[in-house]
Amino acid sequence: MRHALLCCLMTGCVELAEVHAEGGSSPLAAAPPAAAPLDPFVALLSAPWALADGFVSPAPAPWRPCGLGCFEAKAEAVAVAPANGRVMLAEPGLVELEHHFFENHVRKSARTRFEGLQHGLTVGQDLKKGEALGKGSRLTVTIVGSEEDPALFFAARPQLPDPSVEPILALIHHDEQELRVLRDGVEVLRVEVGFGQATGAKVRRGDNRTPKGVYRVVQHSKGPFDGPFGAYYGGHWMRLNYPNPWDAARGVDAGLITVAQQREITQRYWAGLATNERTSLGGGIGMHGWA
Repeated sequence: MRHALLCCLMTGCVELAEVHAEGGSSPLAAAPPAAAPLDPFVALLSAPWALADGFVSPAPAPWRPCGLGCFEAKAEAVAVAPANGRVMLAEPGLVELEHHFFENHVRKSARTRFEGLQHGLTVGQDLKKGEALGKGSRLTVTIVGSEEDPALFFAARPQLPDPSVEPILALIHHDEQELRVLRDGVEVLRVEVGFGQATGAKVRRGDNRTPKGVYRVVQHSKGPFDGPFGAYYGGHWMRLNYPNPWDAARGVDAGLITVAQQREITQRYWAGLATNERTSLGGGIGMHGWA
């Protein structure tokens, strides 16, 4: 059964977070901090416009690549916004959009720049992913302040989490050892929490660390629990779908899992299902206690 609760574990005002470390037997430049100190839980979800839930190519067919960040079309074609964002610069033949988004538990922002379009956009205008930017036959796209290939940037982020739209959301702050539950954006619970035996984010099976990331509850059990660890679980157990796509990408880079395993984990994660817990990344991650 899929549960609506999305768990975000965080260590700072622009980072999210999970709660129980593995074991037992059974959430580019970071977004700039606010000028005035804010409650980290509030700051995490605060956004000046709709968060990006993924990126698409701004130059779909009939556009075709003509070099790094370059696209051309035989006849005038429409370019689209690669993600939800706001127009920050609008001049003849030039548009810049700013996007805010989560990569796993980390809040980030990026600006995309488009040169060569005829458009009628104005500064401050909000655009949705796929909404028309303008028309042209030759387009240059850049990620402002980055040398990354724009096509690769967009292709690497087809789906991104948006905790702000979750009807039930658990936010967990590692440093403050605090969990808050929000229902439709309104706080309904605040409790103290503990983590795994070892400090730092989870890396691999058996390290007794707690992951940091965005996870969904995929199993919920209510005690009493039998066995030698029954009392340890308290009155509730909620299993999370660790590892997530970012854990899997890290695992491939470290040689802990295969590309095929990464693909399976990613597909199941975005479907809201339990992911493979039997790899070297570990598993059996969840929340338990008496609240």
